[in-house]
Amino acid sequence: MSGRTDSIDREQGQITARDIELELEISRRELTGYCHRTLGSAFPPSSAGRSFSTSSC
Repeated sequence: MSGRTDSIDREQGQITARDIELELEISRRELTGYCHRTLGSAFPPSSAGRSFSTSSC
């Protein structure tokens, strides 16, 4: 979390769903890339990649 929200949360002692949503939105691209690298993509390889592999054999 950023320093801005950390200080607000410490003072108020509350975290709302909106606070979490905003923090995740800031990091969405990085988190998505991490998940794809860690878990693998849910989508099959592109047809361009398959045709390249086939043509090189």
